[in-house]
Amino acid sequence: MEARRRLHPPPGAELSRPQPRWVMLDRFVHYKAYAGEAVAEEVMDGTQSAISSTCTNISIAVSLRVAEPPAVSRLYLHWPERFMTASLSQNPDVDLYFHPYRLQQLRSMWRDDIGLLCRGKGEFVVAQLTFGGQLCVLHRKPGEEEGDMNWSVENMPLPDGDDIPNLLCGSWQTDAVVPYGGCYLCWADCYLGLLFVGVIDKRTKPPCYVPLPDGLDSNCLCIDPGYPDPARRVCVSESGLINLICVGDRAGCSVCASSYSAFTITVWTFTNLREKKWMKCFTMEDIKFWAALDFDKRLPHVLPEFPTISLVKPDVVSFRLNGGNKLFWLIEIDMKKEVLGSTSLYIFEEEEEKCSTDMAHWRSFPGYSFVPSPFTRYLDQHAIRRIMRSCC
Repeated sequence: MEARRRLHPPPGAELSRPQPRWVMLDRFVHYKAYAGEAVAEEVMDGTQSAISSTCTNISIAVSLRVAEPPAVSRLYLHWPERFMTASLSQNPDVDLYFHPYRLQQLRSMWRDDIGLLCRGKGEFVVAQLTFGGQLCVLHRKPGEEEGDMNWSVENMPLPDGDDIPNLLCGSWQTDAVVPYGGCYLCWADCYLGLLFVGVIDKRTKPPCYVPLPDGLDSNCLCIDPGYPDPARRVCVSESGLINLICVGDRAGCSVCASSYSAFTITVWTFTNLREKKWMKCFTMEDIKFWAALDFDKRLPHVLPEFPTISLVKPDVVSFRLNGGNKLFWLIEIDMKKEVLGSTSLYIFEEEEEKCSTDMAHWRSFPGYSFVPSPFTRYLDQHAIRRIMRSCC
């Protein structure tokens, strides 16, 4: 794809509020169709990227609808209407561009197994780790042209030690891939532990396995292997620290049933790779959690789900509350002060424009976690036309 031009707000446009330092992104990229042959500024909204063209010279663009956490931000792909109904194989002019790739051997890459490490000055690493023992890496070095980059595939040795989970028999399920220490990517299974792999320079050293903190049960209650776990989450903070947050009972088992009233929220920080140490940072019992929620009488007393630690405030954790009747709340809890922070209704895509509280038009929310990202820091100060406001 080749960038063609950048979009800027109209003269005199101003930001409605300061730009967020981080956002909680929806896991899905949404689609917006436009009529005509090219993207016009009028069809773009929110924060705008460059307008680009595909290899078939189709004009496309990406925009970001920005919301202050804990409200959800969304990425949109702007694509021409006429190409959504036409099959590429039935269009000889378009199909011509795909002929050179048909005889190539392609590699299937599942998104949950892929990690990204950025090191500044244009250097980055994209890596996929399969638990059959293969590491697939694309490393762009400073000053390197895009045409010089190539994927490399290596067979990885297994980690050392006798306490390694059975990685090769399907028991490992990657829940997150996060950067660590400037040269590692960490593959995390919230029920089995962390696997640190060096992806810079020599990669023949065995990965380093780190078990979970003592006392945590290894049985996952989330039975769908492709579904984000509602009770545990591994996050990385702005300072590069890896955090594990769990909603469980006092025996260390995860709690997923929404009717479950007795629970403990616990946050650990991973402190040392060489010594494989965790430090327990915060613990909040259900009684303290309900007391914090009582500050806002609209909030339901239900089990908190899908925890997300703030990128910029490591004491603050966001949760989703299912209020029933297709009503979902996103809340922040300061774990150190044990107080309620910001709150927001979950606004469905079709309701963003009018921000309506008419629940009759809201569709069902399947439930999933959101992706914390410092995306807004890399955008021009004048790129954001409008920051979405919550309905509360």
